[in-house]
Amino acid sequence: MITLTIALVAASIAIYFYFKTKEEMLKIAAGLVAVLCLLSGLWFAPLVVKVLVVLTPFVGEKLQW
Repeated sequence: MITLTIALVAASIAIYFYFKTKEEMLKIAAGLVAVLCLLSGLWFAPLVVKVLVVLTPFVGEKLQW
């Protein structure tokens, strides 16, 4: 659970830098780090969280008119 928290904190920091920077290369690097951290966070997440992430698009699609 600690590894999940570390990955999500690193992704949050990278997302912050992505939106606050003006330099293109830093923006690309921050976006890449954010995506990798979010994917690794999903890897370390409990099974219940993984199931919720997979089922959310299907449930959201049924709730739309």
